[in-house]
Amino acid sequence: MGYFAYLVSGWNYFLEENQLLATADFLKTSNTTRQLGKGIFETSVGSSTTRGAAWSIRTLAQAATITPDGDALRSEFVNSLDEEHQLLPHALCGHAQQPAGAGAAVRQLHHNRSVAKRGVDGRLLHRRVRLAEGPAGLRRATLQIKVDQFLSWKYRSVVGRLGGSGSTEYSYRYATQYNLPYAPSISADYASGKGPWYASWAEVARVMALPTSGAPGETLVSGYPEEATGYWGNLMPAISYAVDHGAAGASTAYNRILNASNFPTQAAAYNDNPVWGLKPRCATCLPQAAA
Repeated sequence: MGYFAYLVSGWNYFLEENQLLATADFLKTSNTTRQLGKGIFETSVGSSTTRGAAWSIRTLAQAATITPDGDALRSEFVNSLDEEHQLLPHALCGHAQQPAGAGAAVRQLHHNRSVAKRGVDGRLLHRRVRLAEGPAGLRRATLQIKVDQFLSWKYRSVVGRLGGSGSTEYSYRYATQYNLPYAPSISADYASGKGPWYASWAEVARVMALPTSGAPGETLVSGYPEEATGYWGNLMPAISYAVDHGAAGASTAYNRILNASNFPTQAAAYNDNPVWGLKPRCATCLPQAAA
C-alpha cells in the first residue's frame, strides 16, 4: 500500500504509508528472528511464513526505492535490504548452490509436513518469494550476483512444474496443485543443502499420482484454469519474470500455458480481473504462440 500511489502522485502521505508498513513488518518479527537491527525476514519461523516473508521483503524493497535520500529512514531501509540480500541464497534456501533436486523450495514452517512422512507445503506460496525478488526495485551492485543466483535457482520451481512429456517431467497441466512434496523426508537438511531431495519433477509427480506427460495443446486441469483469480493467475507473474530474466526453459514453459486448449478462456477473464494478467515484457524472448 502506498507504493504505486506515491509513484503517480508524489504525495508524502502515500510515501509515509508505505514506510509505515515496512516498519510494521520489521516490528512484528522478534528480535532474535530479525537479528536485531538487520531486519531479516525468514521464511521458516514466527509470523512470517513463506509468503509473509516474501511480502515483507517486497514492501521493504518498495520503501527503500521510493524513500528520498535525505529521509532519515532511507539508510535503514537500504541497509536492511542489503542484509537480506547478503544472506541470499543461504538464509532463505540453504541448498540453493547445492546439486539439489527439483523442488527449489525455500526453508519453511513445514505446516503440512506430517503428510505421509514427507516434506509437503503450499508450493504456490513460494511464488511470492519470486515475486518479491523478481522485480527487486533496489539492487546493489555488490549483491547483484547473489540476487541473480537466487533467482536463477528459484525459477527452477516454476519452470519445472510446467514440464512437457518425459521420464523426468511433471505435466504442465497440473502446475497449480496447491500442496506438493519438496522432499521425501520431513527432516530434510536445509542448513547444509544435503536434503534428501527429489531428483526430478517426475518423482514429485509420481508421489502425487500425477502424470509425467503433457502434450502441447492439452487442457489445464487444476487450480481453476479458466478463472482470472485462480491459482493459474497466481502463477503467471512468476513465469513471466522467469522469461524476462532468461531462466532456462522458461519461454518453452510459458508457451505451454498459452497453447493449452482452455487458456483463451482464462486470458479473456483478465479483461475483467486484470491483477494477475501479466505477461513477459520481452516479446522477442518468446516462441511463437497464440495471443
